[in-house]
Amino acid sequence: HIGNVNLNNHSKAHLCRAALEGIAFSFVYGMEILRSDGIRASVIRAGNDNLYRSDIFSNTVATLIGQEIEIYNTTGAIGAARACVLVNGDYDAYGRQIMDNDYVMSYKPSTDTGAYRPAYDKWK
Repeated sequence: HIGNVNLNNHSKAHLCRAALEGIAFSFVYGMEILRSDGIRASVIRAGNDNLYRSDIFSNTVATLIGQEIEIYNTTGAIGAARACVLVNGDYDAYGRQIMDNDYVMSYKPSTDTGAYRPAYDKWK
């Protein structure tokens, strides 16, 4: 459903941003549900792939959940292939190898939530 769009004022860029924000808001809503169930994420790590390549998406999520998102140079396929070396069960060494070699950047929560919070609350 698309509402309140004036095609004299809004372009494809506005629609794309609205879609990214809607997906980010859904992610944040899911995190709220997890927190209400007592699950606390200590860190969020994601591959430099898909939606996490979008600054709009990643900054929106990081700001609304109030948590840093670490981005690594990997994809789901690469992760699955690397997991094959876990035959000995040394998860710590496996994790350190990835974090030491593939870290790209982090999205830190913005201290100014003035634009994010009202938009999320209206969406919710």
